[in-house]
Amino acid sequence: FIPFLGALALNLIAPLFIGGMLYAAQKADQGQATDIMDIFSMFKDEQRRTPLVILGLVMLGLSFVMMMIVGGAMFASVDLGSTTDVAVMPSIGMGWLLIAMLVGMLSAMLFLFAIPLVMFQKMSAVDAIKNSFMACVKNFPAFLIFMVIYTLLAIVAAITFGLGFLVLLPVMVG
Repeated sequence: FIPFLGALALNLIAPLFIGGMLYAAQKADQGQATDIMDIFSMFKDEQRRTPLVILGLVMLGLSFVMMMIVGGAMFASVDLGSTTDVAVMPSIGMGWLLIAMLVGMLSAMLFLFAIPLVMFQKMSAVDAIKNSFMACVKNFPAFLIFMVIYTLLAIVAAITFGLGFLVLLPVMVG
């Protein structure tokens, strides 16, 4: 909830938490006992921590680009010469919305498998991003179906004032 710094910190540490959830899921799959501290395990793992933080930095950069595209389009669509007292929500237009969706889909392709590749294959961040993108390109119809299903589930999760994400996000990570 801290303006700017909160979003910055969240983007940097989210891959570490997701990596911890994947680690806990792997332990459970192998029949080992898991506990809540498994989620924090990547903060201590020096070999995986750096690539995961680099992934967070790249995610942060793409988030910034996405905000610049949408924010710039909204700013450009505001009619500054309007003399009415009615506050009008700017419309960004369908073209800018499609561009924002394209950037979002490309970023999803870059990161869908990147964290698991760092976790389980011990790849560098750059190699994990490349391999994630190539896997999505090679399996584009499956990726597209996955994104449509996830989007529909995210809409349902959002209807419950966001509480549905408490179930949806761990399930999607697993």
